[in-house]
Amino acid sequence: MQPYPLPRPRLIALVAGAVSATAFAPLDWWLAGLVCFAILLRLTHEARSLKQALLRGWLFGLGHFTIGNNWIQHAFDFQDKMPPALGYLAVVLLSLYLAVYPALAMGLAWRFKRSRADLPFVLIAAAA
Repeated sequence: MQPYPLPRPRLIALVAGAVSATAFAPLDWWLAGLVCFAILLRLTHEARSLKQALLRGWLFGLGHFTIGNNWIQHAFDFQDKMPPALGYLAVVLLSLYLAVYPALAMGLAWRFKRSRADLPFVLIAAAA
């Protein structure tokens, strides 16, 4: 029996990535990180094409790194000649780049998945 596919997978990937950033300091909600990563794996496994798997991984990474690297913006608050709004722009631009890495990992895992073999998919995703 196939599990019911998740609705709006792109939005779920983005939100799960943002929530997964709470697994790190200062909140340390480590269980949220595990649940969100499981959601990412399910979204990737359900992808019908490599392009979908890459996009879902990239959106997860975008949400994760945008929230997780928000501390960089605070450094802009203490610069006299630099507007603090540039800090938010810097965080988003950096996140757009860093999100490529989860996208590549999920694309690799999707590429080598079997039709129903879940263990190799999870091991390849963990290795990637």
